[in-house]
This record gives sequence, C-alpha cells and structure tokens, in this order.
Amino acid sequence: MSLSPSTRLGPYEILSRLGAGGMGEVYRARDTRLGRDVAIKILPGDLSGDPSRRARFEQEARAVAALNHPNILGLYDIGGQDGTDYMVTEFVAGETLAALMERGPIATRKLLDIAVEIADGMAAAHAARITHRDLKPLNIMIDRDGRVKILDFGLAKQAPPASADADETMTAAQTQPGMIMGTVNYMSPEQVRGQPADHRSDQFSFGLILYEMAGGRKPFDRPDTIQTMSAILTDDPPPIERVIPAPLRWAIDRCLAKDATGRYESSRDLFHELRSLRDHLSETSTTTQAAAPTVAVAPTAVARRPIPWTLAAAFALGVLATFAALWLMAGPEIPDQSAYRFVPLSFAPGGQSDLVWSPDSKAVAYAAREASGPWQVFLRYLDSPTPIQLTHTAESSSPVSWSPDGKRIFLRVDRKPRAIWSVATVGGEPEMAAALPEGLVTGALSPDHKVGAALRRGGDGIYTVWHGSVPSGPFQRYSPDPFATRAFYNYPGLAFSPDGTQILLLLNGAQDREEAWLLPYPPNPSHPPRLVLQGLPSYEGTPDFS
Repeated sequence: MSLSPSTRLGPYEILSRLGAGGMGEVYRARDTRLGRDVAIKILPGDLSGDPSRRARFEQEARAVAALNHPNILGLYDIGGQDGTDYMVTEFVAGETLAALMERGPIATRKLLDIAVEIADGMAAAHAARITHRDLKPLNIMIDRDGRVKILDFGLAKQAPPASADADETMTAAQTQPGMIMGTVNYMSPEQVRGQPADHRSDQFSFGLILYEMAGGRKPFDRPDTIQTMSAILTDDPPPIERVIPAPLRWAIDRCLAKDATGRYESSRDLFHELRSLRDHLSETSTTTQAAAPTVAVAPTAVARRPIPWTLAAAFALGVLATFAALWLMAGPEIPDQSAYRFVPLSFAPGGQSDLVWSPDSKAVAYAAREASGPWQVFLRYLDSPTPIQLTHTAESSSPVSWSPDGKRIFLRVDRKPRAIWSVATVGGEPEMAAALPEGLVTGALSPDHKVGAALRRGGDGIYTVWHGSVPSGPFQRYSPDPFATRAFYNYPGLAFSPDGTQILLLLNGAQDREEAWLLPYPPNPSHPPRLVLQGLPSYEGTPDFS
C-alpha cells in the first residue's frame, strides 16, 4: 500500500514517501493542526492482520513512548484509519549514518562527536530497561546540525535481561524481508546463537559501528550470511588501518568482546569514557591517515634499572600530604609511616614504576609490563578503574612529565640516540621532544619546557646530575653535587617543582630504601641539595602537592 501526496491520515497530510521496510512505509507529512513537518510510519492493512507484525508495531510505539531523550527519535502520536495503523514521530532532516560512512572513514573528532551522542541515547534506553536489538548505521540519523537520532525500535524489548526471549530475537530478525544481511552484520554473538540479548548486545552492535566509522569497513563482513555469523562468533576483528587514539581502540575492543561479561557493565560508563576522550582529544592526534609501518629498533646496551621503583601494588596517599608539607616547609624531619593509608593503583604482573601525576591531579602516567617484555607507559584516570596503554615500543619506555596543558606525556625510551620523547594522552606514536647529549640518561623537563635535567652514569656506577637548556643545550654538571661519592641501586628519577625552582631527585640509597632530595634551581652554593624524605620503598606527589 502506497500513499500519494495530499492523502490525509487524521490531521496529517502526506507530503512525500521517505522509505520502506519489512515493517511498513515511512512518509513525510504535515501536521495541519500545529503547522510542523512530521514522519509517519504506517502498517498497511495487509500487514495489520499479521499478529506478529502488529505486535511489533505496537511494541515499537511503547518503547519510544517510554523514552524522552534528545538522541532518540521522539514519538508524537499513534492512530488508525481505514485499517491502516500509523505512528507519528519527529521529522529529522539529514542523512543516515550509513550514508555518511559510504564516503569513507570518519575523522576522529567527528567520529567521537557522533559516538558520544549514540552512546548517550543508548544508555538512556538501557536505563529504561529497553534493549534496541537492531542498532546499525541505517537506524541512526544525523540532522543538519549534526545531532544524532536513534531510530526504529521495532525489535526493541523492554524487560529485565533474564526475561529476554531468544527465539523472538531470531524470529524478529528473520521475518523482516530483505533485512537479514543488513541486520546480521551488526548482530552480537548472543543474537547469532539465539540467546537472550541484553544491553551488552547493543554494546557489541555499537562497537561494530565504531569500528566501521574508524576503519571504513565492516569487521566481520563475509560473502554470505552463514560465514558472517561464523566470523562474529569466532574471528577477531582485523586491525584498523589508520591512526586512532588508543582509548578509542580500547573501547572498540571492549565492546567487541565475544563474551558479554567482557563488555561494559553499564552503557553509561561507556558514554562517560567516550565523552572524556572527546573532551580531552589532542588536536595533534586527530589524523585520519593510515598508520606508518612500525620499525623495530634493537634494544640498547643500557640495562633497565636493576631494582624497579615498584608501586608495590599500592599507593601511599598519606605520603602526599606529608610530602606537601615537607616541600613547602623544607623541614628535614622524617615522617611517621604508621599514619599512611594505602589505596591500590595497579597490579600489573611484571611490576610498575615511575608514576607521574597530570597537571590537574586527575590522572597518573606510569610504566608497567607483563611478566616479561619491555616496559610500556600506561595512563590511569583516577575516576576510572582501567588503565590505558599509551606506548607499544620495542624498547622499554617510562614517563618523565606531562605537558602543562595535560595533552602530552614526556617519556624516556631505551634507545639511541638518547632523547626525551612525547606521546599524546589519546595515543599515537612517540615523537622526539629534545635530544640529550651522549652519555646522559633519564631526564626531566621544567614546567615551561625550556630547561632539562638529566643524569649521567659513570663507568664506576656513580650518577651525576646535569642541566641545560633544551633542545639546544649545552648541559653542565649540577654543583654543588652531594652524590658524587655515592652509589645508587637503581636509575634515579628527576622531576621539576611546579614553579621550576627546585628539582626533585628520587633514588634508592642506603639500605636500598628510597630517598627524596630537593635541589634548588638554578644551582645556588649557599643553598645545597637537602634530603627531605627517606625510608619508603616508593612514593610520588601530586604536581601542586596538595
């Protein structure tokens, strides 16, 4: 049944046909009472007699009516006339996400804008216990202002996850003529198996959409339905052949976990994660070019620290306040360790080291590794339980400091020539920030990035502190230097104070216990370096030491 222009359905005047599907036809119409354009979805009389079609039509109306969200198509009215049931929704002038993706991969910034709004609408539906079960690019509209609208809740189910009907899930997909291939490409493993589908099934479909937006292709697209369904169940998605932020890649991987328990417990958590990534996206990491081939560099002869500065699976929050007072008052008294309160930060099996706080004290960067292999740099936001791996270098990497705007982390990498490197907090390849003179290891940058400090290890194992302007130098030895006759048991660590007037030196000293020294900067013979804290296995302070 087709409606011609000027046909009336109640107070609605048909203007033009927008499309058709197994559940009926969609028209653009005019609400003659309110003077606005609307979309009308009709269930023709020949389909109204099919109990399953009619039930699904009514189910969609109930599902949309239960939701009120800017990223979900709004329902205005339902009605019937001459055996034709219809549903009236807002009219969205724009294009489907499928049409947008036909033009190729979507730039990272725009991708995240779209993804955040899809996730927001999806999370709202899940909060109302509604699972969409047919989330795909054709069911997502983008209006002329760039706002996302999730459409077509015809397969949605409003029920606790345990009551989802597996048979109904498969029957609903199969009884949409001409839609099986389009649907199967965005099915979750649960749907393929005919198992109950809850909110995590929508997350899998969303992960497939994210992958396609980023990579320009469907990860499990195969020549026929059976092969596609088999790939969804057993195959890993191929790597996305372009540079995307590491947190986005991680979110896609988690959404595409074969086991639903490996996905997000709450879709609202997924929304918050994507929104945080979008809001902190570095402009230097939004390239859509394909990633350059990775060139493996042989590890250097310089060994990793014999005794890592382990975080020991715990972080001494009490030390932060004590260290703040010592920094400000410059007192030599060693604090009472019995007052410390420990909170877990990381449990990487191969150990962790070199924790560095972000400028706003809301995140930390640190080095960690598996049981073996090179150390890599990880980022952990304090409001998130899951760290994000930033580097994938062939050599060991560890963080040095953050850029003032919090968008990049400076690193040392065990490769020659010696240099300070940087990587965006949203991921990407490390870039050289400042070369270090031969023989210097493990450096730090001042807050304004105009001064560098580094350590030189002599043939006798004695370390000396050096400083100079960057990137041009020259570097000169720090004097007075109280460490020239002392042996360290690990690679020491350096960090500038927030105002750049002092350098914090962390080292394993006597009895293999960490020591913290403050070195005035620029060097001042009348104010020599002083020991401010010792006795703990490891510690670190927030940038403002609050």
